[in-house]
Amino acid sequence: MPVQTSPTENRAAPARSGNPHGPRRGIYAAHAQRYRDAGWRYVLALPAGEKTPPMRGFTGAARVAPSGADIAEMAAWRPNGNLAIGAENDVEVDGRRWDVVFLDVDHYAKDGVMRRGGDTVAAIEAAVGATFPPTWSITSRGPGISGKFAGRIPAGTTLVTSLPGVELIQRHHRYAVAPPSRNPHDDGRPFLWRRGARPAAGNHGVEAEPGVIPRPSDIPEWPPELVAALTSDRPRIDPVEVSLSERREWWDSLAPAPICAVVRNRLVVALDVLQRGQRSRFDSTRNATLALLRAGERGHHGVREAIGELRRAYIRAVATSRAGGRTHGLHPDAARAEFGRMLRPEALGLVLADPTPEERAVCTCAEGLLRILLSDVHGPDWVHGQFGIGPVGPLLRDVLDPAVRDYFTGLDAEWSR
Repeated sequence: MPVQTSPTENRAAPARSGNPHGPRRGIYAAHAQRYRDAGWRYVLALPAGEKTPPMRGFTGAARVAPSGADIAEMAAWRPNGNLAIGAENDVEVDGRRWDVVFLDVDHYAKDGVMRRGGDTVAAIEAAVGATFPPTWSITSRGPGISGKFAGRIPAGTTLVTSLPGVELIQRHHRYAVAPPSRNPHDDGRPFLWRRGARPAAGNHGVEAEPGVIPRPSDIPEWPPELVAALTSDRPRIDPVEVSLSERREWWDSLAPAPICAVVRNRLVVALDVLQRGQRSRFDSTRNATLALLRAGERGHHGVREAIGELRRAYIRAVATSRAGGRTHGLHPDAARAEFGRMLRPEALGLVLADPTPEERAVCTCAEGLLRILLSDVHGPDWVHGQFGIGPVGPLLRDVLDPAVRDYFTGLDAEWSR
């Protein structure tokens, strides 16, 4: 049965002047323990009115559940913060172990682009001949197809992370900003629980009574056909532990510019996806960053420079100044911090957990082959002097196409600042 908390404490207080949706105060401090009492173990504190960042250590594949003392510390640190819950694992129902996940469906226009996650869900249901059951959902947008729809799946199941307009929030991927938090991407409106909702037209359920929090064991089971259709066929890889100093040492050892063909292709695709904005900018850029780190691990050239270019493009795409800009944009400092999380040691640990054989870790693009040939003739130290970060050497001035040389020189100056 869902937990009934105090309705008067759970309702928003009267609105402040200029804020028709109520205050942004006390959400985490007032509600974190209630969620924990309802059986949600991963109760996270976020900045007030924001979706990110959480405190480190409680998200991702290596997460741990915050203790009562941790929650008290987060409540003291961010008493007015938004509240998020992580997907649950090892929930016992009828003598079996289950995971609780969320189907995050976007079905609305964003940045001039219509996201049609509801169409994706309908196509999956039609293909397998099964439907998602009425369930508890989280949304700030009122009755509609958009929302985070909770489901129960066999423990240990790994689902795909994203489909067009849809993401699967699970134990190792993301978290759900929970009621009564405020949605910064929807004019600060509060998130609400709805019961009996489905991600389909005309099946929006009803708004839950004030103060009601569902238990993880209340979440209905997804049909096996849908679980099978959404199960990832890729083996799970747990990241190896990498310290900050080890990450810096690895970063410094990457083959320098000029950017090779493999890295350039990955960067061009990432910038195109970022510009079009048809998928989650954070997730697509995080995946592109992992692909670039993998290219660096395989010996390809210019990964540092490519990630620097992607970082600048990401900040431009998602940030807004204090003076104005898009209403749902991030402050540039928050955008920089968000990109920085994509380069945490855990990201490199994921790459290094599945190392490329040494004999294959070599750049076979034109830039890499040129470096190999010149190493044979002049030795690696001489080649490093020509290709390393620093003034462009005389050999490059002679052999590089002028356009490439100018591009490389520009990057060199940018990164030396």
